[in-house]
Order: sequence, then C-alpha cells, then structure tokens
Amino acid sequence: MSGLALALRLARRDIRGAALSFRFLALCLTLGVAAIAAVGIFAAAVEQGVRRDGRALLGGDVEFRLVQRPANAQERAALDSFGRVSHIASLRAMADVAQEPARRLLVDLKAVDGRYPLVGTIALEPTMTLGTALAQGSDGTFGAAAVPAFAARLGLRVGDRFTVGDARFELRAIIAAEPDRNQGITFGPEVMIGEDALAATGLVRPGSLVRHNYRVVLDPRSETTPEQAADVMARDFPLSGMRARTLADATPQARTQIERVRVFLTLVGFASLLIGGIGVAQSVQSHLTLKRPTIAVFKALGASSGLIARTYGAEVAVMATAGIALGLAIGAGLALFAGSVAGDVLPLAFNARALVTPLLSAAAAGALATFAFTVPPLAQARSVSPAILLRAEAEGAPGRTPRSAWFAAGLALLVLVGFTAATAPDRRIVVYAALGTLAAAALLIGLGHGLRMAGRRLHERLAAHGRGGARLRLALANLSRPSAATVPVMVALGLAMTLFVALVEVEGNLRHEIEERIPERAPSYFFIDIQPDEGPRFDAAVRSVPGVESIERRPMLRGRIVRVNGVPIANVAIAPGARWVANGDRGLTVAASPPTGAKLVAGDWWPADYRGPPLVSFDANAARGFGVGVGDTLTFNVLGREVEARIANLRAIDWTSFGVNFAIMLSPGALDGAPMTDLAAVYATPAAEDAVANAVGEALPNVTAIRVRDVIETAIGLLTRIAGATESVAAASLGAGLLVLIGALAAGRRMRLYEAAVLRAVGASRGTIVAVAAIEHALIGLVAAAIAAALGTMAAWAALVHAIGIPWTFLPLPALAAILATMAATGAFGAWAAWRVLAVPAARLLAADAA
Repeated sequence: MSGLALALRLARRDIRGAALSFRFLALCLTLGVAAIAAVGIFAAAVEQGVRRDGRALLGGDVEFRLVQRPANAQERAALDSFGRVSHIASLRAMADVAQEPARRLLVDLKAVDGRYPLVGTIALEPTMTLGTALAQGSDGTFGAAAVPAFAARLGLRVGDRFTVGDARFELRAIIAAEPDRNQGITFGPEVMIGEDALAATGLVRPGSLVRHNYRVVLDPRSETTPEQAADVMARDFPLSGMRARTLADATPQARTQIERVRVFLTLVGFASLLIGGIGVAQSVQSHLTLKRPTIAVFKALGASSGLIARTYGAEVAVMATAGIALGLAIGAGLALFAGSVAGDVLPLAFNARALVTPLLSAAAAGALATFAFTVPPLAQARSVSPAILLRAEAEGAPGRTPRSAWFAAGLALLVLVGFTAATAPDRRIVVYAALGTLAAAALLIGLGHGLRMAGRRLHERLAAHGRGGARLRLALANLSRPSAATVPVMVALGLAMTLFVALVEVEGNLRHEIEERIPERAPSYFFIDIQPDEGPRFDAAVRSVPGVESIERRPMLRGRIVRVNGVPIANVAIAPGARWVANGDRGLTVAASPPTGAKLVAGDWWPADYRGPPLVSFDANAARGFGVGVGDTLTFNVLGREVEARIANLRAIDWTSFGVNFAIMLSPGALDGAPMTDLAAVYATPAAEDAVANAVGEALPNVTAIRVRDVIETAIGLLTRIAGATESVAAASLGAGLLVLIGALAAGRRMRLYEAAVLRAVGASRGTIVAVAAIEHALIGLVAAAIAAALGTMAAWAALVHAIGIPWTFLPLPALAAILATMAATGAFGAWAAWRVLAVPAARLLAADAA
C-alpha cells in the first residue's frame, strides 16, 4: 500500500473519534470565512448589478455634466451628433406650503425634458405618463411628481399644491420607481418638474448652483463608443469644464461608500480569521497531545515522520474543509439577506459570477489560515522520536518545532495578507492594517509568555513568604504549567478586545463630536444662492429677527483642480484622504483678509490691497495629500476658464466647526467677471431659527436654506445605524475570541481532570478548585483586556486624528468596561470548566491513571 493510501486509511479510521476534538477547529474557521465570503459576495453583486442596470442607472450610454451653466450652442450640437440627448437640471431649493414656516422643506429639484428617461421606465402612482404629470395646467400651475418622503414630510396628497421659488405646483403623482434614482446622500426628498417649470421658478440665475446633466444614447448606426464620445468632447472643448461619466462609474457615490464598508469588513474578516486560526492551532495541538501514545507506537513500528504528518494532516484537512464549507454557506446566506434589505436602494445581481469568485476567494483565505496555523503542531509531532514522545506524555512537555515549520507558517500568513489586500479596493490600507494586526498578535504572544514567567516567579515569591493564600498561589502556578492555554487565550482575547475597543472608541468619539461639540459651534442655517445684489436685503431680513447672533457671508463659485504644478490631475498621485478635493467641483472663494480664526501653518497671507497674479490659500491636510507646498501651483477650471494660482500659504482647517470654511481661497481679482453667489451662515438662538428661515423665505424666495440641525440629526441617525453595525461586528470578534477560550478549556480538560482529582484527594474543597480556575482565567482576561484597551485606544486615536480628522477625546468608560467584562467572562468560563471537571469521581480517575 502506498504511503498516501495508508495515511488516508489511518486518517479515516482515526477521524471517527477525532471529530469531537476538532469541532472547535471547524467553528473557528467558520467565523472568518463567513465574514470574508459575505463581504465579497455582496460587493460582487453590486458590481454585477451595475453592469446589468448600468445604462438605466446612468440614464444612457454616456453622461456629460456641467456645473452652474448649461451647454452652449456649439457644445449642444456636438452632443446631438452622437445620438439622442436628454437634459436634466438639478439643484437644491425650498418647497413651501401656504407660506407656513413649519411646512417649508429643502428638496432636491430635478427638472427633466420631454425625452426623459432615455433608458428605463418611470412608474407613477396614480398611473399616468410623465408628460401628463409635469404639464402646465390652464391656470398656470405646473405639475410635479415626487418621492413618497416629500408628501409625507409636508403632509401633502396627490392634488395638493405647493410653491418653489416664484412658481406654483400641483403634486400630480408619487414616484414609485425611477431608473436613475440618486444612490448617494441627499439633503432632501426629490421633486421632479419640467424644464419650462424650472425657468418659471426664477431660481436659475448667474452663479446659481445648478448641475446640468446631458445623457446620451449613442446612435446604433454609429461605431462610436462611450469612451470615444468622452474623448471627442474633451478634445474639442478642453476648457468647457464638462465632465464625462460612462457605465464604468454609473453609481460613483454608492460604489465609494460600498468600497469603504468593504475595506472595513475585509479587515474584520481577516482579524476573525486570525483569531480563529489560533483556535485551529489549539485544537490541532490538543488532538496531537492526546494521540502521543498512538504516534509513539506508530514510530516504534517503523512509521515514517512523513506518514505521521500525512495522516494527521488529512484529518485536519477534512475538518477544515467542513468548517470552510459551513462558513461559505453562512456567508452566502448573510449576503443574500443583506441583498433583500438593500435591493431597493442598490443595484444587485446575485448571478453565478457574483457568487463563485468570492466563494473561491474566501475558501482560499480559509485554507491559507489553516495551513499557517497547523504546520507548527504537525511538524512538532513529526520531528520527535518515540522515546521523546513517550517521555513528553509523562511530563506534559511539547516536542520541538523545527524552524522550517515556523518559516512556512510565517510565509503563509504573509501570503494571506497579500491575498486579502489583492481582493480589497484600497490595498494600502488593508496591507497596513493587516500587518498591524500581525504585529499586535506577535506582541500579545510575547506578553503571554511574559505572563507565564511572571506567574511562576510571583508564585515562588509568595510561596517562599507564605503570602497570598493558597488559591491565588495555585492560580499563579497554573499560568505556567505545560498544559496551560495562557498564550493562545491571551492572543485570541487580546486581538478580539483590541478590535472591540477601537470600534467603540471611534463610535463614541464620533457621537460625542456630533451630539455635543458640533451643536455648540455650528450655525443655525446655511443659505446658498444669494445673488450679489441681494446681500444687503438678506442681511436686513436676518437682522430683523431677535435672537440672531452673527452672520458670515462669503462669495462662492464652483470649480475644480485640473493641474498640479502643470501636471494633469489624473496623473498626480494623491493620498486617499485628500482625493475628495480633486474629485468633482469644489467651492472657491476670494478673500482680501484671512478668515476669522485662520491658522496659517506655512507661508503668509497676501496684502489686503493685493492685485497681482492669482494666489491661493490651500488646506494644509489636502496639501500633504497632494504633495505640494508654498510656491507650488494649482490650476482651476472655472466655468470653462483656467486660472493658475501659486500657493501662498497653507491653513489648518477645523471642518468640525461647521463654519464657512473653504479648502481653496483665492486672492482678490483672481475670479473677476465670474458670476458668483454668496454663501451665508447664520448663528441664532434655537427659538429664533424658524423666524430666520421665514424672514429670508419671504424676502428672498429664491434663496435656499439648509438647516444645520436637520443635517446633524441625519448624521446622528446614520451614526446610530453605524453603531448598530459596529456592535454586531464587535460581537462577532468577541465571539471568535471566546470560542478560542472554550476550545482551550476543552483541550486542557484531561490535565484538569487529573489536577482536580489530586487536589480533592489531598483535601481541597470543590469551592477551592473552582475558585483557583476562576482566578487563573480571570488573570489572563485582565492582562489581555488591559493590553487590548491600550492597543485599541491607540488604533482609535490614529483613525480619528489621521484618517477621519476630528479631535481626539479619550473615553475611559468603554476601555474600563471591556477590561472588567473580559475579566468576568474568562473567570466565569474557567469556573464553569472546573465545575464540569468535578463531576468525574476522583477515585475512579486516579485508579484509572494508576492502572
């Protein structure tokens, strides 16, 4: 019989009784594999959904966007040459019912032409054509269709009327389905009107913040591709400021949000897999310890080390396969459940391609983790002689693990890190976080060994002086006994609690910032689209309200960065934290003097009477992400005109102040002739807020008000949902750590049976034995949680200060609660395991051992 066939035969016979020993191996793998599979499947379903519904989501084959101005005659003619074109204008506006302050609502106004939608269909309730719903009535009232949230928040029914700007509207239909529904975050519900109605509102004026989208369905007789159409427009109108969007980025906002969540959950899955791997190693080590007599007999009869490794490696492979398969099934179920919840918001397609690749990736990650954590114990059993195995069985000492096994395990972990990063959207973040997790695990391993040594030395010192009590001394001695699970439990609980503390600290700081710090400093309202000649009337209307404390008002225009030091922005390497400045159009302003409270960190502000070449004051954090400093140049595209400005200074901006902050401030004269509107922030007492909005609404109906309290409440609601998800993730990580603890307790049951029998034989009470076990494990939990609290706090600080960019506040309660809860849980599990051991009669156990 060949060596492999014999190994498989022996493994088949032995695994019948080994399934119970390996149950924790399978469960530990299941958690991590399920997390990775669920994340991968859901992300792939979104990708496939975008490909399937991309044309409908985009509204055509290609979309061209302009901000603050429509396409001119030449640009529109070029667009029409590609095929059928539909024009959609969108902006934020105030909807008003009977001029009642309580019934004013910020809405996303969407003005469509007669060709909308070019792709897909829109469903209205009651059923009617979109043209009928938006047509102007005989009395001059325009029709409108809106999402259900609009009618619900204003208490409107179909047939009721409302005002937007200077135009009157009748709500004729509710939008039940819309092919190109906005996938991102909105400030208000959507209201759809016709192009002619938008002109009647009087909201579109020079400088008004209106986004013009031109959707194009290419002529099927033409061989032009969407990418070629985009290239033609960029070539023929290089200074137009027009941006193209194709099917590849049909849902950029939703995709960005999903990618961020995917990175986060991928890291959680990696950590869970690492924690589970420790349980795998513990299970394999426990099983091989029980099989030492069998291995010794095999070797004495001439079995080779390779046969031993293949036999028990086959057993591990079978149980690991079961655990991975269970994890894949659970992960697929979780992804399908998430799809049923989010199917109305996101385009999802759970086809074969969306399932197979993520499942294979999760299975490969589970296999790599299994290999990394089982090679050392298998090599340990493979490399010892029969005599050493028999002696080790008597003394409880492990065999020697070859260096090659540790090298192979380390290499497998590095491959796992690379594999995880390769399947994640942001590889750099994943690599850093994964390597940080491995570094934390290495630190915890060292601290676990240190705890063993400290326990032994402290036991010896207390015993020499007769102090500490018998229970404490026995518990300290147990920390360093050969069968103690001090190190694996320390690492598993430490990693789980590090993740828990980091998540809770981040969530707590965000909640503290949003609920307490921001409301204290934030204005009551932002007002946008204030025309230059309306500034005095706006100020007078606001100051007429008692309770108004101050007004900040600055001119604003939208523009985007197109070159950095002459290099096209597409060719510039920008750090992830600064990409938001380069993505899309940003608000620009001009200022003769620095804003109140400005903190210059480099360079100097220009003189108040400066009239030279354009200068720019840039956000310091963004400058670091761009790799630029004082003296470098930025080129902006503003309404088709390019403005190159030299960086004069860098400012440290506190974005959490909610004041009128601009990442980009230009020197006087840089935007002369451009149609600018004012942005204003009004600070008022809570009692005066409604009066302020009403006063501005009556004086300037074209001005849009954004209530900051509503934004904060929306953020709190979003944070509450994030907190719920965070708690679930934290619970999963803690579950993995506790599973390793239970596995360790099960692995050491035989040794504890013997120890308990000896203690009872010499007169120890049941309470003493249970107390010793509780103290032993509570000490492990205390040290692991204390180290984890420090590591998690440092991780949260780094994430908040350097990644999110908000001030750090140490919240001691979560860390203290984690320490106490872990200490209590581990102590309770230890006591429970000891109580179960006491159920075996001591006399029978000792007699069996003597025999």
